[in-house]
Amino acid sequence: MNSLSKKLFLFVLLFFCVSSVYADSTLPEVDWRLVAKSHFIVEGKIDVPVQEIEHSTSLKKNKYITIAATVEAVHKGEKVPKNIEVSFYTKDASYKPSITYLTKLNGAHVLMYLVKMHGKYYFSRDNRALI
Repeated sequence: MNSLSKKLFLFVLLFFCVSSVYADSTLPEVDWRLVAKSHFIVEGKIDVPVQEIEHSTSLKKNKYITIAATVEAVHKGEKVPKNIEVSFYTKDASYKPSITYLTKLNGAHVLMYLVKMHGKYYFSRDNRALI
């Protein structure tokens, strides 16, 4: 995706963020603050280690797991590899996607709002960081 396409995509995305009325009610409502605080916005397919999550939650031992993602398009940010790993802590919290929601999206084509800290990718601190 070239620079003009990225700018156009961000403009359209921001337009929908500030608009309170959609012609199609199935479009996800995205807060402009989520776009602003995310270092990267990528779309692609995720591979969630469902069994590892279930094992961790059954033992009531929260831990970081690795979600493999194949990046098909980058809408914000640059130099994102085709294959990335997103670190995710298994304890549910209001500021991130829930474990139930995450496991339902296993294998799905998704839009991810990410931050990168200390060389690792994480979902942005928002429960809408994964659509």
